[in-house]
Amino acid sequence: MKKPIFFAALFMALFSACEKQFENHSTDRQDEADVLVLSGVKPTATSVRTYYDQASNGILWSPKGEKIRIVVSDVSDLYEDGYPKMYLMGMESEEGVVSDGGKTAKFSVPLTDAPESEWNERMKFPTKEGRYRVHAVYPSVAANRGLGNATPWDWLVSIGSDEDYFRQYPTADGYDPDCDVMLGISKEEYTSITKGMEVPMVYERMVTHGKITLENLPSELKTVSEVEIVAPEDRVLVGIYYINVLDKSQSYEKGKYNTITLKYDRLDEDRSNGGRKVVDGSMDLWFCTQPFELNEGESLTIIIRGKDSEGNKGTVTRTISARAEGIKFEKNKFCSLSVNMSSCPFTSLYYQVSLSKEDWKEVSEINVPRNASVTYFYVKTNIQSGFHFESQFNSAEEEFIFTEGIRKSIGELAGDGSTIYTVYVAAKENHKVSRTTTLPYRLVFSNEGLYRDLTITQCGGTGDVVLGDWTGDYVPMDNLLWYPVNVGATEEHPYGGKYFQWGRKDGQLPWLEDNTYSVKKSVFGEDGLFVGTPDPKVTYTTDANFSPCWFDKKLDNLSPVNHPFNWPAVDTAPGMGNPCPEGWRIPTIAEWERFKNSFGMGEVKTHTDGYMYNECPKWYSDIPYSLILPITGEMHFRYFEHPESYNPRFGSTSSEDAYGEYWCSDLHSFGGDKMPLALQTNGKKYKMQLYGESTGFAVAVRCVKDNE
Repeated sequence: MKKPIFFAALFMALFSACEKQFENHSTDRQDEADVLVLSGVKPTATSVRTYYDQASNGILWSPKGEKIRIVVSDVSDLYEDGYPKMYLMGMESEEGVVSDGGKTAKFSVPLTDAPESEWNERMKFPTKEGRYRVHAVYPSVAANRGLGNATPWDWLVSIGSDEDYFRQYPTADGYDPDCDVMLGISKEEYTSITKGMEVPMVYERMVTHGKITLENLPSELKTVSEVEIVAPEDRVLVGIYYINVLDKSQSYEKGKYNTITLKYDRLDEDRSNGGRKVVDGSMDLWFCTQPFELNEGESLTIIIRGKDSEGNKGTVTRTISARAEGIKFEKNKFCSLSVNMSSCPFTSLYYQVSLSKEDWKEVSEINVPRNASVTYFYVKTNIQSGFHFESQFNSAEEEFIFTEGIRKSIGELAGDGSTIYTVYVAAKENHKVSRTTTLPYRLVFSNEGLYRDLTITQCGGTGDVVLGDWTGDYVPMDNLLWYPVNVGATEEHPYGGKYFQWGRKDGQLPWLEDNTYSVKKSVFGEDGLFVGTPDPKVTYTTDANFSPCWFDKKLDNLSPVNHPFNWPAVDTAPGMGNPCPEGWRIPTIAEWERFKNSFGMGEVKTHTDGYMYNECPKWYSDIPYSLILPITGEMHFRYFEHPESYNPRFGSTSSEDAYGEYWCSDLHSFGGDKMPLALQTNGKKYKMQLYGESTGFAVAVRCVKDNE
């Protein structure tokens, strides 16, 4: 059972199960009264091993002074979920002192109260009687890497010396001691804990020590900087996982890796040589790993990265397959094997760019379609340091940038030891029928000083809607398609459109854009309803000064107001009906809400026709769909007063207040009243909101249809 993370990361590992006898120990650095002493004499049992000794062909108690990390918990006082209320957590020992030829090891743990700490109750030294259990991690570094935290019962265990890639740094003749992770549990429970007491511990190693001897390496290989040992993907060799200290159950939840990476850049001799020297064509690979097994036919790949005598970088790779008896790295055993590398050449650094993983035909140009799309290509390389893409286009070309970036996936290992990366170009839609755009990029391996130029080209063509040289595609959202332009958009103004009063089938253009359109007052009959057939070229107003209703005098100048009907989906009264193309309709409130949750407010741009617009990108989509919403404003009572000088896109003053508005087809309830809503896009504040709108005002219409 796992517990939420509390405060300092605890990693663990394991030690061959054995009991340690303990004796009192004092330290020069602290009073004996201030420490909990954990000291022990190495048992005579031959199964106790902590490092490989060539003379005895066994793994012995480490001669190097190490630290351990301690937790003390009271199991007599538990929360409902079974976790102890009182425990001392994350204490680190003083240096371990090894003496008497490696037979005795002593550790002392400071026990200092921390009253200012928010965790002081857990760090406070316990004084009451209980049932106390002591847990330990050896070496301490395995429980102190900042990767998260665990409770006294659930520990985070790490195999590997760094928290990003779990690399190991072998010594001159052995494994990385920081990776030899062991878990200790006190042999007994104690009714009380006193400073200076003896606590016998039982340790268990959680890793296997391995050695692979490489023989007959190519003569060109002089030094080795890095080696990767790669098992099948379903094998866990290194990584982070939970382990329960009572039943030792394991849960791989924090990361699991099928690759052991050995680095040779920590020892002074390695650094001066530029890596580990290859002696007589042979090299030993020392490592720690989770126990694992390869069955007959399963492969293990060894990738060596190093330099030749001239300092040129390259790789040597060998993949071996397990024979009938398999390959086993067993727990609590030292496991070794030899690999003949005579058939493996030293290969200089290289990289390839191709549209296919089959033939690897080199390409320098990637062509992408006109529509919003993702286009894949592949980079194959034996260079480990990574690469990136740099744009090479100038500011004059920025208007035509169609890429959302060039992205790469996690690489997959090829049979020859190289890595194949799947790369994709996310291209936005090209809205010009006639335009083909070529953008220059550069593939760069920064650490190696290598690069290659390539171009990304997007062609023109026609989409679902064509307005002269402008084109656009229907934009998908769940089970809907969105029309790419507003109703009434023209070849001259593809980012414009007409303005519609509530329920009307016909929209109007503002007088400043087309002075054949005009403004007139509605004529109402004795019943208060609009008289006659609305003129398609007229926007109607009333004497209301803030909330006009063009079709019903009884609703005029009222706020709130209870409107009687949704926007008609079919033609009803004269001039009333659906303004959208055949098969399309006005979105509902719920559909605009989903749009708000699916699309973001993009940067405000200005089209060549002078219209401002938001290019709203679709979230959570690999394909960079976007829906263009012109910042159309609204035709309201100020426009009705002075249509000859009023621009609905900018209000009565300036473009600083520009916004777009789009009708919903249904009504929203406000208490006991119902009122139309419109979606407002605010270019300045980069937000979208739905709010009530008067039926006499005229705003834009965007259409949708069900995507069967």
